Amino acid sequence: MPQALQAFKIAQSEGLNQQQIFKLMLASTVVSMMVCHPTSLRILYTTTVPKMGWWTRGYPQWLANDFLTRMAQDLRMPTWHYFSLLGGAIVTFFLAWMRWQFFWWPFHPLGFAAANAVPWFGDRYGFSMLLGWLAKAMVMWFGGIRLWHFFRPFMMGMIIGNTFILFTLLLIHFFFPTNEVVVIE
Repeated sequence: MPQALQAFKIAQSEGLNQQQIFKLMLASTVVSMMVCHPTSLRILYTTTVPKMGWWTRGYPQWLANDFLTRMAQDLRMPTWHYFSLLGGAIVTFFLAWMRWQFFWWPFHPLGFAAANAVPWFGDRYGFSMLLGWLAKAMVMWFGGIRLWHFFRPFMMGMIIGNTFILFTLLLIHFFFPTNEVVVIE
């Protein structure tokens, strides 16, 4: 959702037709679902669990232990958790409002949510998000919107290239199953 709103914001600032942007985003979502879901299901049902990576080997036991632990504990929320929840909501709404109002605002509410969500999310994706933000900030700082327009095709090419490589590997594993680990974290 944040990416979709950001795409609409960029489309509006560039004077593009937002209905066409919406139709393109909807079509890309449908195509990606039609391609990825059958492929993922085939890999999951034709590959043995030890070859999928560390998360599939320990997940069933972890899920059962977590379920039993949660059933045995007192689920009432302490009072200070309500204040933490309210504080997080206020900060998130503030960051979203600032991002909506000011194009120059560097902090994304998704970054705040990622930093305070499940512990592994920031560890796994935090550095990539930091590098992307840093690249955009440096381009905007030193060259402004002209340099941003100059580097935009390069950055889009990197994103599309990475997606193409992952999609190609997914297709290769779909038609030629392997004995190696398929899911790499």
